[in-house]
Amino acid sequence: MIAAVVTLTSFAPLARAQNRTQVTINDTGVVAENLTSSRDGMVYFGSMAKGTIYRAAPGAAQAEPWILASTAGLTRVLGVLADDKTRTLWVCQNSTGGRDGTPVAGQTALRSFDLTGAPPKAPTHSPPTAACATTSRCRPTVRPTYPSRFAAACTD
Repeated sequence: MIAAVVTLTSFAPLARAQNRTQVTINDTGVVAENLTSSRDGMVYFGSMAKGTIYRAAPGAAQAEPWILASTAGLTRVLGVLADDKTRTLWVCQNSTGGRDGTPVAGQTALRSFDLTGAPPKAPTHSPPTAACATTSRCRPTVRPTYPSRFAAACTD
């Protein structure tokens, strides 16, 4: 089933270069939070709901599950960033719960995966009061925040 359609309007150069204006994600309940692309034309999506990373090949109109949350130990993904220089896909994984007495599940960590599909690199874990996110122009990082508050920052 196709559950999500992402229109690449803010990525017009990418869309023109690959002759596509949208990519559908071949899954349900994804809640795609972030996307990135590599120079070779691959497009990557992170799932906030499932923790899975999806990938669309150059020119493809559909993204397929690529890194499964169940096999990679991912939880809620709040950002992805393809770093062509190091051939690394940076993934911000965040714990769930912790509000209104809900138990915390998972751990906030900055994860890294080889863009060629090799095994994941070691995660960088963070304190429970931290959150992690990325933007399209900076390398992700995690920082501790005020107790019971979540925040994120990026550094170049």
